[in-house]
Amino acid sequence: MNQTTETEPAAWLIWSGEHKAWWRPDAKGYCEFIGGAGRYTRSDAQAWLDHAGPEKQLEIVPDPYGPFAEVCFAND
Repeated sequence: MNQTTETEPAAWLIWSGEHKAWWRPDAKGYCEFIGGAGRYTRSDAQAWLDHAGPEKQLEIVPDPYGPFAEVCFAND
């Protein structure tokens, strides 16, 4: 019996509604373009959200490009 199960994405992005931008790698600033966004594990991204207030308007978003996109977009 073959069952297909969805797996959780390997990388997640953090969107700041307050700044209308993506968090950069290591939470060092913001970037308008998704290619410059930092890639985080789900648990790391959730930890950042847990420490931020609601005024930050943070969201965790599955990475549409995969965990290696940072290398490809390093100049953004």
